[in-house]
Amino acid sequence: MMSRENEIKEQATHTEPKQIITADDLIKFMGSERHHLDYLGLRITDGVKFFKDKCEANWLISDIASVYYCDKKILSNKREGNTFLLVILKLNREKKTAVLTFQEDTDTEVLYKQQYKWTDLTEHYSEQAIKFYLIDGVLILPSEY
Repeated sequence: MMSRENEIKEQATHTEPKQIITADDLIKFMGSERHHLDYLGLRITDGVKFFKDKCEANWLISDIASVYYCDKKILSNKREGNTFLLVILKLNREKKTAVLTFQEDTDTEVLYKQQYKWTDLTEHYSEQAIKFYLIDGVLILPSEY
């Protein structure tokens, strides 16, 4: 009979392999009508929730919410009546680093930029970048627009 200590060690060595999420997994989410509330008050769609949960990316959603609610340039942008933001996280797969940016649109000035010296998102997501739209406080995937 196996002791409880050995049983715990045995369970720890048999963890499930990490699932890699692709762009094809995300494009399946279209026109989500249900919103989930992030603990900082940001509303996210089913597709974003799927990404967050499968990629263990709570940190990313929290960072996006923090910037949206606290950054001076973003707040000024909202006061001017701009309700749409393009949020992109670009990954460097080799170095396991990333850069998060906020813009009004693709060819506009970057309103906010944050560099991450390390991320494990490259172990969960197969693409070079993840793009979100932030519209009136709701974070969505482009396919959900």
